[in-house]
Amino acid sequence: MKRCSRSPRPLTLVSLVAPVALVTGSLAGCGDNQAPQPPTGPVDAGLPVSCPLSAEVESRPGYPFGPQTFRDQVWPVLAEHCAGAGCHGAPDGVAGFTVWPLSDDNCDFASTFNAVYSKTDFRNDPKNSRVYASVTGSNPNHPAIPALDQAALNVILDYVTSAYDTYLADSGPIDASELFDAAVYQAEIAPALTDAGCMSASCHHPDQAAGGFSLPPDPAPDSDEMAASMAAVIKLIDFSTGQDGAPLARIYVRSTDNHGNAVLSAADAEALLAWIKDGLPPGDEPPPPGCSDSARFDLAVFRDELMPMLNGDVDFNDLDSGRNTTGCTRGPCHGQDRGPGSLFLSEDEPAEDNLRRFACFVDTVNPSASQVLACPLGHPRCAYGEHPGDDIFSGVEDRNYQRLLSYLYSSALETSPLDFAYFVRRVNPIFNDRDSVYDGALGLSCASIGLCHGKPAPDLPPENHSNFGIVPETTSEEALVLNFLAAASFSYFPDPTQSSLILYPTDQISNRADNPFATGIHHPGGEDFAIDDPEAKTIIEWAGGLRPDAEGFVRSWLIAGDFGATDINDEPITDEATVEPRIFQRSGQSVQYNSGEWDGLFSDTAFIDLNDPAQGFPRDAAKDRIAYAAVWIINADSKDLEVTLRVRSPNDVKLYAGDQFNVGRDGAGTSLKVTLPSYGQSQTLTRVLVKVLQLTDGTGENQFGFDLAIEDQDGDPLTASTRQLVLKLGPEGGI
Repeated sequence: MKRCSRSPRPLTLVSLVAPVALVTGSLAGCGDNQAPQPPTGPVDAGLPVSCPLSAEVESRPGYPFGPQTFRDQVWPVLAEHCAGAGCHGAPDGVAGFTVWPLSDDNCDFASTFNAVYSKTDFRNDPKNSRVYASVTGSNPNHPAIPALDQAALNVILDYVTSAYDTYLADSGPIDASELFDAAVYQAEIAPALTDAGCMSASCHHPDQAAGGFSLPPDPAPDSDEMAASMAAVIKLIDFSTGQDGAPLARIYVRSTDNHGNAVLSAADAEALLAWIKDGLPPGDEPPPPGCSDSARFDLAVFRDELMPMLNGDVDFNDLDSGRNTTGCTRGPCHGQDRGPGSLFLSEDEPAEDNLRRFACFVDTVNPSASQVLACPLGHPRCAYGEHPGDDIFSGVEDRNYQRLLSYLYSSALETSPLDFAYFVRRVNPIFNDRDSVYDGALGLSCASIGLCHGKPAPDLPPENHSNFGIVPETTSEEALVLNFLAAASFSYFPDPTQSSLILYPTDQISNRADNPFATGIHHPGGEDFAIDDPEAKTIIEWAGGLRPDAEGFVRSWLIAGDFGATDINDEPITDEATVEPRIFQRSGQSVQYNSGEWDGLFSDTAFIDLNDPAQGFPRDAAKDRIAYAAVWIINADSKDLEVTLRVRSPNDVKLYAGDQFNVGRDGAGTSLKVTLPSYGQSQTLTRVLVKVLQLTDGTGENQFGFDLAIEDQDGDPLTASTRQLVLKLGPEGGI
């Protein structure tokens, strides 16, 4: 029966991350014999609540498939070849698989899309997919093979393969050897396949490999051949069903259908089926690619600062209003659960549930491209087209947008523009310094346990009931990471002076006249230090991201050394052209500085003086020596930047940038012209490494150091004021 005539179906608004197309049922293609034609218009148009697209996770509707590709290419093929009477035609397709006629009706589209979704294997091997195996003859249980030409078959296979590639890129390959019992395969399954003749010379012996399927003959126990045999068998198992349904395993079907006169005994067939079912991932517990791990975010900050904004109770653009007219959880917006692919936030549910769903729309590799930012901003990066709730954020200067962006930057070390090494050496010590609290008058530090923010154990909250907890007096890298993430959650990258991390200890949190994010309520600890004190300046420098100075010089470096050498081309670090060090990482052999670990150097001047015991190597030059200094550059601009890196030094130097290098001798310095890729487009940082040679009997014997400036293509310095560049002392970072 065709649904050729019906009343228009009312549509409701969908999630604010999907555009709405107010369409009704169409009569196109009804009552004629013309070949189906794909409907036009964006497939990501909003669907009624009753017609969501299936999705592995909430990252986007239809994930990991391309809904537009399905509408334009796959649906027409299925409508032409599979939707006949007695087959899969609507409304009651055979075996619960229904292909609706092509139309602009969103529910017809969603129903067909979801039917195909359930018959595809994007986890293990696209060729296992029932929708493909059934039209190629690989599914012997399918009663007929439609007359699809190779081009049509390729459309289906390419569609599933693209989803497989997306899933693989997001979650990595499934280690099938961890799912299926190798001992059972070795003891029962492999011998059964041998007894059935599957490895015979005329079948699946490697010399014949009938149908492209090869099994090593008589593999020895615990051998590589046995592992390869099991891997080949697993590749013929459809992962789309899981334990909840009867699996379509080509290895089982073909081992029991007497093809080639090879057939398993009833007992062996039962053992094979049991082994397959035991190994399949549960159908209702798919791994979560596409969603960021909510454990990376600070739950308390999300609950107490982000949710009030998302609920519409707080507007950071106007804190006096007491109400945000753009709250996301209201009425027809994100306060309703609209199924997979839609963001759902509820004032009535636990914060951890809201954060878990929220994290599905966060890109931790490129936080500023996250859908929670792009869609309400009306940015082209929004994967769903036009935001049906209009532009919620007025622009990148909107304080609600900036607060949300700053929170995303606190998710982890590898995605933050804030530097870990600087935090370890300059910021974290402030927390433990009693002189930073009332000049030591109270005998307390910020990290004191009890009255202040100290945590009695890394996994316990502070006893002062604050959301900001510090592991006190720690030198452990693991605990320092915890402190970094806690501090990052209280930083405000767009305007570091408005970071809670600075507003509270300076008591500027009570000064609403000068601070748009102030609450007017005093810090319970009062003014620990003033806004113009060194502690405040250090925190502000960190919270805004490290930058070149006012003349374009880089003052923050990760350094290693010193190494004995007599020529700038000596390589005490064998991988110096590619090394990507981090703080605490050992630098190599015969080192004297900092127990051989890379460490941060933060200079008060443009010249990086490696002879200065306060910042360089705390010993006299007893012999010829080399030192290294590294920094990574994030280009925060929307376009690639052509820059020149200029190094001046009284010593011989070697400058690396990306895959380029230059040498400068006899105090002449050197330079490189480099393209800094836009991080928003490439998600890459550019490593810069400076190598400096001090000779005790030659040029520069009394000096050991360098400076490095960054200029644009016109020769103008790129500075903290121009704000295109963010510096990191390690290969991780995001913007």
